[in-house]
Amino acid sequence: MHKMDGARLTAMKLAQKKAFTALNFARPTHETVDRFQPIETQILLTLADPRLMFYKGGVPIMTGGQAIGAIGCSGGSGDQDFDCSEAGARAIAEA
Repeated sequence: MHKMDGARLTAMKLAQKKAFTALNFARPTHETVDRFQPIETQILLTLADPRLMFYKGGVPIMTGGQAIGAIGCSGGSGDQDFDCSEAGARAIAEA
Protein backbone atom coordinates (compact mmCIF):
# COMPACT_ATOMS: atom_id res chain seq x y z
CA MET A 1 0.00 0.00 0.00
CA HIS A 2 1.19 3.46 -0.84
CA LYS A 3 -0.29 6.93 -0.39
CA MET A 4 0.79 9.86 -2.50
CA ASP A 5 1.73 13.08 -0.75
CA GLY A 6 -1.37 15.19 -0.30
CA ALA A 7 -3.84 12.32 -0.78
CA ARG A 8 -6.55 12.03 1.84
CA LEU A 9 -6.06 9.36 4.49
CA THR A 10 -9.41 7.82 3.55
CA ALA A 11 -8.08 7.08 0.06
CA MET A 12 -6.13 4.11 1.42
CA LYS A 13 -9.20 2.53 3.00
CA LEU A 14 -11.29 3.11 -0.12
CA ALA A 15 -8.56 1.58 -2.30
CA GLN A 16 -8.52 -1.52 -0.07
CA LYS A 17 -12.28 -1.86 -0.41
CA LYS A 18 -12.09 -1.51 -4.18
CA ALA A 19 -9.40 -4.20 -4.36
CA PHE A 20 -11.41 -6.54 -2.12
CA THR A 21 -14.51 -6.06 -4.26
CA ALA A 22 -12.60 -6.72 -7.49
CA LEU A 23 -11.10 -9.89 -6.00
CA ASN A 24 -14.38 -11.07 -4.50
CA PHE A 25 -16.32 -10.79 -7.76
CA ALA A 26 -13.32 -11.45 -10.09
CA ARG A 27 -14.16 -8.40 -12.19
CA PRO A 28 -13.41 -4.68 -12.23
CA THR A 29 -15.50 -2.76 -9.73
CA HIS A 30 -17.24 -0.64 -12.37
CA GLU A 31 -18.66 -3.89 -13.77
CA THR A 32 -20.06 -4.80 -10.35
CA VAL A 33 -21.79 -1.40 -10.24
CA ASP A 34 -23.53 -2.27 -13.50
CA ARG A 35 -24.23 -5.86 -12.47
CA PHE A 36 -25.75 -5.22 -9.06
CA GLN A 37 -28.69 -2.97 -9.82
CA PRO A 38 -30.81 -1.43 -8.48
CA ILE A 39 -28.55 0.45 -6.05
CA GLU A 40 -30.45 -1.11 -3.13
CA THR A 41 -28.73 -4.39 -4.05
CA GLN A 42 -25.33 -2.71 -3.59
CA ILE A 43 -26.45 -1.30 -0.27
CA LEU A 44 -27.58 -4.73 0.96
CA LEU A 45 -24.31 -6.34 -0.13
CA THR A 46 -22.31 -3.60 1.58
CA LEU A 47 -24.32 -4.06 4.77
CA ALA A 48 -23.60 -7.79 4.60
CA ASP A 49 -19.88 -7.18 4.05
CA PRO A 50 -18.56 -3.66 4.71
CA ARG A 51 -15.30 -4.50 2.89
CA LEU A 52 -17.17 -4.07 -0.42
CA MET A 53 -17.04 -0.83 -2.45
CA PHE A 54 -19.14 -0.35 -5.56
CA TYR A 55 -17.20 2.38 -7.31
CA LYS A 56 -14.74 2.51 -10.21
CA GLY A 57 -11.08 1.86 -9.38
CA GLY A 58 -10.65 -1.81 -8.43
CA VAL A 59 -9.22 -4.39 -10.84
CA PRO A 60 -8.59 -8.11 -10.26
CA ILE A 61 -5.25 -9.68 -11.13
CA MET A 62 -6.17 -12.59 -13.35
CA THR A 63 -4.19 -15.64 -14.40
CA GLY A 64 -5.62 -18.66 -16.12
CA GLY A 65 -9.12 -17.24 -15.75
CA GLN A 66 -8.77 -17.03 -11.96
CA ALA A 67 -8.53 -13.95 -9.77
CA ILE A 68 -5.34 -14.33 -7.74
CA GLY A 69 -5.26 -10.85 -6.25
CA ALA A 70 -6.45 -7.33 -6.95
CA ILE A 71 -5.41 -3.71 -7.03
CA GLY A 72 -7.49 -0.77 -5.88
CA CYS A 73 -6.70 2.90 -6.33
CA SER A 74 -8.46 5.90 -4.89
CA GLY A 75 -7.93 9.63 -4.71
CA GLY A 76 -8.40 10.58 -8.35
CA SER A 77 -11.46 10.46 -10.53
CA GLY A 78 -13.03 7.04 -11.05
CA ASP A 79 -11.46 6.87 -14.49
CA GLN A 80 -8.01 7.80 -13.13
CA ASP A 81 -8.32 5.24 -10.33
CA PHE A 82 -9.34 2.55 -12.84
CA ASP A 83 -6.52 3.40 -15.26
CA CYS A 84 -3.92 3.17 -12.47
CA SER A 85 -5.31 -0.10 -11.12
CA GLU A 86 -5.58 -1.63 -14.57
CA ALA A 87 -1.98 -0.72 -15.42
CA GLY A 88 -0.73 -2.20 -12.15
CA ALA A 89 -2.74 -5.41 -12.54
CA ARG A 90 -1.54 -5.82 -16.12
CA ALA A 91 2.09 -5.31 -15.08
CA ILE A 92 1.81 -7.93 -12.34
CA ALA A 93 0.01 -10.45 -14.55
CA GLU A 94 2.68 -10.06 -17.25
CA ALA A 95 5.60 -10.44 -14.83
